[in-house]
Amino acid sequence: MSWSLFGRTILAGIAIVMAVVPLTFLLSFLGWDVGQEQEVQVRYLAWAATLPKDQAFVLVSIVGGALGGALHVLASLTWHLAHNTFDRRWTFWFLTNPLMGAGLATAFLFVLQAGLGQVSSSASSLYGVASIATLSGLFTQHALGKLKDIFDAAFAGKSGQMAAAASVPIITSVQWRSWDGSIELTGTGFTDDSEVWHGDTKVPPTRRTGTSITIPLPQGVQPGTSARLRVRSSGGIWSNEAEVDVR
Repeated sequence: MSWSLFGRTILAGIAIVMAVVPLTFLLSFLGWDVGQEQEVQVRYLAWAATLPKDQAFVLVSIVGGALGGALHVLASLTWHLAHNTFDRRWTFWFLTNPLMGAGLATAFLFVLQAGLGQVSSSASSLYGVASIATLSGLFTQHALGKLKDIFDAAFAGKSGQMAAAASVPIITSVQWRSWDGSIELTGTGFTDDSEVWHGDTKVPPTRRTGTSITIPLPQGVQPGTSARLRVRSSGGIWSNEAEVDVR
């Protein structure tokens, strides 16, 4: 379902605004007074306020997540407009992705402040919070996968059960990377011999680690469709099936 040039122009303008507003906000915090006190002098354009430091961190996290989500929207929208594959059914995703990024980045901040993540020290400064939040909004699937890993580690049962589960490939998230035309699968139980299958077709990976596998776009999958993927271990054990929309 294509859309008129006017409609696509309006959506592109909205996407630019959604990126510019949080970007200028984050640039403004360079002048914030963040000392050893428990309060922060927050200023943005004509607005100024004094907030407790933890609230200032949450505010930066929300804005940073929104910026990351908006940057993802701009990258995806630019790619589709350039390849003339834009579909107006994705409009709701384009408009809500910054909101999803803001919420996810805030959740990530809470987890890090609680000391559950391995990079919790980065959440002790505004620059650290801003960078983590922006990356969380930009790479939402990665952030969701990381949160799941943290949850599994925090609430797992016996270590033996965890070791047994590690031998089974599990896909926790799949992301279509519009900027290079590849698909990244994130999960657990991946090995050097793990294979990615799209239906009955094996897709050779371009990059592989213990927690992620990157593959090119499977043959026969066109923009505007979806790909159903599974990972097969060297022992013949199949993972769950994961679907990703190729926008």
